[in-house]
Amino acid sequence: AAEPAGRPGHGLVGMRERAALLGGRLTTGRGPAGGYLVEAELPW
Repeated sequence: AAEPAGRPGHGLVGMRERAALLGGRLTTGRGPAGGYLVEAELPW
């Protein structure tokens, strides 16, 4: 669930940690066509 605005959250940090635990990685940043990109690579 999303955190209310103005409250500190750990959403992306938690996602990055869980991806690492599975031997993968999480990349975030600007999308190629604008917006925001969240990409998870997992060894499945």
